[in-house]
Amino acid sequence: MSEPGDVQQPLSPAERDKVPSRVIISESEITSLSPTEWVHRWHQQDSYIATLERKVDLQEVTILVSFNKQANVLYQCLVQCCVKCVYMKYYTMPVRSKLQLRSGFRIISPCLAGNMYELRQTNDKIRTQLVEAQQRERVLVRRLTSKEQENQEYMCQLNELKNSQAPTIPSLRSAMLDPAVNSILQQLRLELQETKTKLENIQNELSAWKFTPDSNTGKRLMAKCRLLYQENEELGKLTSSGRIAKLESDLALQKSFSEEVRQSQNELDSFLADLDEDVEGMQSTILFLQTELKRSKESAQTLQKENSMLKLANGRTNGENSGVCDTERTDSDNDLDRTHAKRVRRSSVLSLDFNEDDTLVIGTNGDATMSSDIE
Repeated sequence: MSEPGDVQQPLSPAERDKVPSRVIISESEITSLSPTEWVHRWHQQDSYIATLERKVDLQEVTILVSFNKQANVLYQCLVQCCVKCVYMKYYTMPVRSKLQLRSGFRIISPCLAGNMYELRQTNDKIRTQLVEAQQRERVLVRRLTSKEQENQEYMCQLNELKNSQAPTIPSLRSAMLDPAVNSILQQLRLELQETKTKLENIQNELSAWKFTPDSNTGKRLMAKCRLLYQENEELGKLTSSGRIAKLESDLALQKSFSEEVRQSQNELDSFLADLDEDVEGMQSTILFLQTELKRSKESAQTLQKENSMLKLANGRTNGENSGVCDTERTDSDNDLDRTHAKRVRRSSVLSLDFNEDDTLVIGTNGDATMSSDIE
């Protein structure tokens, strides 16, 4: 049972869910445990003892409640039996007075005999119930005594555990012999002394600064505090309003900048789309002109071959014929060169890398090239 002086600390829901177990400390752990671990183990042992006490209390309460219920039931049965017996005695008294005995025999009516039989049966039933109730009572008393003995044993075990867990003088001396424990205790003492001195200084300052409601210094200090508080509030409002305005202006600038960037991006996208279309058209024209140039080159080569064949066939005997052929050939070559130069000039104008300072140069084989290409 828990002592009245002990105060049970409220347990958290996580600690309530955990079932506490008995704390067993070996001899090696006694020397190696730190003070915090000792405190933790002590709390675990207290929780285990508290749970045992609660279980014992609950068992006692349940046994007493069940015993009281059974005793109340038996008491009610006995009261009913007594009432029935008194009622039957009162009912049979006038009948006995009216009976007359003749020659040592009683004259009993059949109704009275039936009532007497019923009374005997009820009396027998009540006696059997009473015997059963007495037996139950004896069993319950035995159980109660056994439970009390168990409770006493538990209490003895709890007391032994408390006594075993309580720090003894030799254990404290052995702890003091440990240099680590000694250093920790010295540090704790120094910290305690420092805190005590600080507390005394603070108390002295408070006592020195205490003032009554009628003192002028107190009134001045309160007025000064109020003024400072108002100034702080005004400064906070100013800073907050200035920051908000600055943030709003920055936000408006960012919005305008983002809109400008979007517009420029849209313009660039449209310009790039137009450029893509122009480039595609230029590429198609360049391809067309390249194919035409190849065809013209092939035709020029075929014409040159034919001219060379004609030269070889005719020979140089006929000067006039050869002169006429030469003039015709030169005229045809000049016409071909002019058309080829025009085409090359047109392709160079349509190309992206055209240079206006370049001059057209016609080679001996009939190909037209620019001066920059020759360099």
